[in-house]
Amino acid sequence: MLKQGATTRIEEYLRQRIFSNCLALTGKTQANMLSNVLKASRLFSTASTQGICCSGIQTSAGHAQQSKNKSAIVSSPPCPLSGNVIQRHRKPAKVYHTCQRFGSSYVKQTRETEDIPYPLTDDEALYFLENILKISQPLKLLKKDRVEFLNVFLFQMNTYIPFNNIQFVGRVFDKDYSLTFSEGKMAMFAQQGSTCLTINLFTKAILDSLGYKAFHIGANNPGDITFDSHVSIIICDLTFQGSLHLVDPGMTRPFYEAIPLDFSEESKIYQFNYLKCKLFKGDHGVVHLCTFIPEGQTATSPTVIESKGMSWKIQISYRPHLKRSREYFYQKMNKILGFPSIMPDVFRSIGIITRRDGRSFHLMYQDDLFSLRYMHKDPSQCEVFVLTKEEFINFMEKEFPQFPRSLVEKAVQNKILFNNLYGI
Repeated sequence: MLKQGATTRIEEYLRQRIFSNCLALTGKTQANMLSNVLKASRLFSTASTQGICCSGIQTSAGHAQQSKNKSAIVSSPPCPLSGNVIQRHRKPAKVYHTCQRFGSSYVKQTRETEDIPYPLTDDEALYFLENILKISQPLKLLKKDRVEFLNVFLFQMNTYIPFNNIQFVGRVFDKDYSLTFSEGKMAMFAQQGSTCLTINLFTKAILDSLGYKAFHIGANNPGDITFDSHVSIIICDLTFQGSLHLVDPGMTRPFYEAIPLDFSEESKIYQFNYLKCKLFKGDHGVVHLCTFIPEGQTATSPTVIESKGMSWKIQISYRPHLKRSREYFYQKMNKILGFPSIMPDVFRSIGIITRRDGRSFHLMYQDDLFSLRYMHKDPSQCEVFVLTKEEFINFMEKEFPQFPRSLVEKAVQNKILFNNLYGI
């Protein structure tokens, strides 16, 4: 039987070797191939811990373990609360069927997985709404109008919880760094926010506490090489039995409302600050969030949708027909931290995006440029300020004191190091 250390080295070698071979493939093929690689590596790791050698023959250690317990034993990922590895009996995968109408097709036979809890109490959820998001009498508003409450909640999330990757980039090279739900919750209460993996997993926990029927889904930006690189949320039965609404406060673009998905082919046009957007239904249950392309501007044709004399660029594609568990994204989150080359876009730049004084606010370190942008409804009024490295760090310290200066400085250093290491 292979020792655990050898197993880990082989896993890393396989992932890195196959990842390098994937670079020449198309985006869709890359995503499928890398998804299979990650599944295979998990099976390989499980097999080694159960006493199964590379040939598939069970060793004496594995045989003794299985004879002791008739049902197979598997190791779950570390518990997000305690960090302990939990042994549990493998159960047959459950399959459920739904009859919810989604556009012109039915959603059927989605895999149900055993989920893990999020460490958030009802009292903590109420404290967050009242003291962090500054929502006055949230439970009274919730009782009065659940749709209105949801839109107020999303607007305040965009105002008080910044989307950013400071923690990810600042700690990417720390040995044995992993992100737990408890750490994610602390970041939200400290108004540090983070990426979708922290913000939207926390958001669903809040919505669960308030009695909304919600589930996670995955999404992808055009050109992604990792399947389900983005986690989002769908709310069921909000306005009528079977209704579906898209909720996504943990993204780089302002999304101030719950978007109903009961349109046949395309939604109405939404204007959120500078973002003029529309949703289109594609093949196989996919929903595309698209932004308006002004006259005189162009975009790559495969990502452009023409409708009613207007051009729209696909920014992100959601899969609302595929439910995903919290555990699914927890595993994905820590795989990205362990193997950052799987999803390099997270680490190749630094950004903090929020809403200030009625404007969308972008503080960026991209390529070799530090910049501050104030976005307006009229794109021509966008204000751009070029900063030095020191001005960038000082601005962060003044306007976002919840981030330690040492962490920001480390993130700037790691961004440069990551780009040098991976040739980006």
